Amino acid sequence: MKYYNPFSIKPGEKLTPQQLFVRYLDWYNHHQSIGAENKEPSCDDSLHRGYLCCQNHMCLQSEKDIFFRYFFRLGMTSSPYTTSLSVPSMAFMITDFKLKITRNVKHKIKKYFGRGYTAGLALNELGI
Repeated sequence: MKYYNPFSIKPGEKLTPQQLFVRYLDWYNHHQSIGAENKEPSCDDSLHRGYLCCQNHMCLQSEKDIFFRYFFRLGMTSSPYTTSLSVPSMAFMITDFKLKITRNVKHKIKKYFGRGYTAGLALNELGI
């Protein structure tokens, strides 16, 4: 399968904190829905864990790194080496950057944390 995520950040693209937050949720949820992290038969077992096994997995990791460098550039994370958004980091972004949480964004956050118990706890902790 050739990896492609339409929500990736394009070179030179300028995003507001709101746009970046929503775009990351879209990007993450899309790559989860297509199973982009899953090991392909042609992937080397010893390299897959670091996503160094093939072009598709290296592209996925590179895109993720770009999102987190952009979050850091906008002051939304404390380190460009962050690798995921936790409930506390999302709460910080939502309150400090006054992000608008519409019903659609709430649905994307719920999908990000999974549909079950974890998502409910996350939404409750985020106060949305």
